[in-house]
Amino acid sequence: MKQPPLKSAAFVLVLTGIALLNGCAIIALPGAAGAVGSTRSNSEWKGYPKYDVDPQVIYRIDDHRYVTMENYPDCEFKNHVSVDGIQVVRYHDDKMGINTELVASFAAYKGKLIIAAPGGRNLAFPSTPWGACTYGEKGCSVYIDYSTDGGITWGAIQYMQYATDIARTKEYSVVVTDDALYIQQGNATPRQYPMGSQLSSARGPGLGEEDFRARIDAALAAARPPDIPQEAIDDERSYSNKLQQQVSQEEYDKAKRRLWAFERQVVATVPAPRIPAEARTPSGMDHLVCDPTITPRGVTYSKSASPI
Repeated sequence: MKQPPLKSAAFVLVLTGIALLNGCAIIALPGAAGAVGSTRSNSEWKGYPKYDVDPQVIYRIDDHRYVTMENYPDCEFKNHVSVDGIQVVRYHDDKMGINTELVASFAAYKGKLIIAAPGGRNLAFPSTPWGACTYGEKGCSVYIDYSTDGGITWGAIQYMQYATDIARTKEYSVVVTDDALYIQQGNATPRQYPMGSQLSSARGPGLGEEDFRARIDAALAAARPPDIPQEAIDDERSYSNKLQQQVSQEEYDKAKRRLWAFERQVVATVPAPRIPAEARTPSGMDHLVCDPTITPRGVTYSKSASPI
């Protein structure tokens, strides 16, 4: 059963907004989420390229689940900001009959990716900043597309802000287990989101709120002393603004120091999330691969938005 292409409306809107903010003369091309833009004029545009090139597996989970890249010029991803590179990326599950188009910029992800979910339901594939994101200095938000039902339905969660450079993805580790999605930048404390079809939140179906933040909020509420109002925990910014208007600067500073000391004391008692040391993708892969020896035999151009 072929699944419809995954489309992230939010990502497309962000790309459009960034293009307008930066004032670039970008040709916005229709297509899957993360569609590329170009600074070429309409008269110079030949059309959408269709490369005569063999598909290749760029990430493998196990013997029947893998990701392929099709319609690509090379492995360098130099053409993310032009119409020349509109590679198609697909997730396959041969046992379930799934063949789903992913956000194409996943092919350029340089960070660590481990899918260690033996249950087979949880998946996550990070996108990268490209297209209009790479123009100017504003960048855009970048998302991880995830599924908690084996790739039948998908949601998205932001993991980068103001991103302009693909190389930044090298800093990230994305790990999926049967219980959670972990996102870690460098050596920072990982963000941990419970995964499961029984969960639902503003982040999408099957993904709970950040576990560490939720546990901290619960601990703060449970340990809150009488001299610290609940509002200070629920919305510290609003509380601070109101307090500053009601008391002297000296009293305000004293109250803030008291609040920060209390927060530090409580946070120290909440165990930080840790990515399971034993987490391994069944195939052993933890990064994407691309074989540069596989090159196009030729290229033709079409006015059709679908290259293949």
